[in-house]
Amino acid sequence: MFKKFLFAVVTALVMLSFAAFPVYARTIVARVSAVVEWVDSGIDVSVGETVSLVANGKAITGPLNLYPGSKSGPEGQLANPVCMDTVEYTCALEGAPFGALIGKVGSTVFLIGSAGFFAAPEDGRLYLAVNDFVGEYADNAAGFTVRFPWR
Repeated sequence: MFKKFLFAVVTALVMLSFAAFPVYARTIVARVSAVVEWVDSGIDVSVGETVSLVANGKAITGPLNLYPGSKSGPEGQLANPVCMDTVEYTCALEGAPFGALIGKVGSTVFLIGSAGFFAAPEDGRLYLAVNDFVGEYADNAAGFTVRFPWR
């Protein structure tokens, strides 16, 4: 009798886990290296389309011995909260946190962060990057894994 009860409990837990974690027929995975200015996601989007994603990982936007706060998740750094253009440097996305996950479609660059979805700003190919100064990616390390549960 206990075995039947245990089997019923285990079966219920397994069924609940499938309900909590949907399985997608196809998932596109993009590896966003912090060393590369723009990574081709392999995804074409249409203006207004809602794109879902799950981003994980850590990006480092400078040597940790010089910039101890330069490590971040997709939401960006807490120590250097906003990338601002200077006389010498231009941000990939000014006003967004350093180290944040950003996207580009056509000429439009936008913050993705850890939002989980975004609306495509125009038609075209989706490119992904870690927000940093343009041309200053060589001293970066690590990056994000971005999964797109796709139709």
